[in-house]
Amino acid sequence: MAKSDSGSDRQSGPTNLRTLLTRLAKDHQDHLKLCNLLEEIADSLPHEVDKSKCQTAINALIQRGQVHHALEETVLFPQMLALAGNDQDLRSTLSRLIDEHRTDEGHSDEVIELLGTLFANKRLENAEAAGYLLRGLFEGLRRHIAFENEHVLPKARELAAGSASGV
Repeated sequence: MAKSDSGSDRQSGPTNLRTLLTRLAKDHQDHLKLCNLLEEIADSLPHEVDKSKCQTAINALIQRGQVHHALEETVLFPQMLALAGNDQDLRSTLSRLIDEHRTDEGHSDEVIELLGTLFANKRLENAEAAGYLLRGLFEGLRRHIAFENEHVLPKARELAAGSASGV
């Protein structure tokens, strides 16, 4: 069985796709918890920042984002496209989500740098801008996850069910 860089198997098929969707749904829950943590940090600026929350958020941003994106982009999206045939709307939607992943990764890098500054007790040049940066990331992530949960994951389940029934 082939392995992707994220360590997930690339085996296609409806059972594997359903297992993958379960994992992605769990990842989304974890990402929403991270969003809540980032919001707590933003709300604590400029004087009540909890360094342990900053370190937890840094670790989560480093570990979760790119692995999750790679899993979607190298396993889920190709399987969906293979099952959907020539569905240009789906192709366009998945392409847009990939672009959003790159944007989120860029924002995450900036937030990791900011959180490192907060963790090191360095003075913030502009607490309002720092809060805006944090809010921009977690609000964007929440919208992205909501869209995937409401549209992409159900479409993938539908495609897996159709494939399993021989349609």
